[in-house]
Amino acid sequence: MDNFVFKNRKTMNVSLDNGVYYIEVAIKQSFLEGIEEYSFVLTNRYNEDDIVNLNFMKKNQKDVYYLFEITFPFCTNINRFIDDEMWDLHILRKIEDNTEIKSRITTRDRQLNFHTIVQEDQGKMFYPFATKKGNLSFYANDYKLFSMFDELNLQKDGMLQFSGYFNYPPLFQLKGFKFGQVSLLIRNNLTEDERIVPIKSVDRDDLVEKYAGSNLPKNIGFKGEINLLDEIDFDFDQSKYFMFYIVLDYQINGSQEQLTSLRMKCSSLENLPSKSILKVKQKKSTSES
Repeated sequence: MDNFVFKNRKTMNVSLDNGVYYIEVAIKQSFLEGIEEYSFVLTNRYNEDDIVNLNFMKKNQKDVYYLFEITFPFCTNINRFIDDEMWDLHILRKIEDNTEIKSRITTRDRQLNFHTIVQEDQGKMFYPFATKKGNLSFYANDYKLFSMFDELNLQKDGMLQFSGYFNYPPLFQLKGFKFGQVSLLIRNNLTEDERIVPIKSVDRDDLVEKYAGSNLPKNIGFKGEINLLDEIDFDFDQSKYFMFYIVLDYQINGSQEQLTSLRMKCSSLENLPSKSILKVKQKKSTSES
């Protein structure tokens, strides 16, 4: 925590233990100045009047921040959280005239899907996630394969080197499964073309250790490279972007299965490459003339 950069309403940690989520969050003291009553609540995304009050405690104080731990016992009301699909975490403050102000709790954690609860009887899984605006929400969804880049390196010759990991909680909680080929699926915004690129499976002991309660197998990592110049038509005027997915082949109880992940993201915006291959294009054009 000594190296943690505190920010008002930003989570410091999210964990899961026996069906209970524990959320540590920093709240600036001035944010609560003059506030006699406040609470942490989950709000139904589709019905803002549907609110769940959460237990919390003030654990510590650091500089100008209060450090709170919020407890979210999913296990006590499973059907309610599953049926209403999406819940947003807020801090609720009451000011003069009993006016209530709700403010979102934010997060930068891109590995939240490792805290997934699988409801096998309903074919659903429940997990925390960071929204596009960086807010913390919880989602009840059908079974999904998650995948994430955690390193991207674009070389001057157009070669994109990458590494990352995947996570499929329903599979990891079952016995008798075995991984097969892991591949990268590439799509683009202009055509229906798809290309499968073989990649190498690697062990991720760091994730297994960090999320010891998630039954993760070691070989959930991958790495590979692809030449983006092979994917680009420089004579085409329209802007083109690529979408990446993981395709996972596996066996479960002797049956061969295949899964395609949700569209891949990067675990940290700081790891996104900012290099351009414009010079490569110019060099290529010169050599062909």
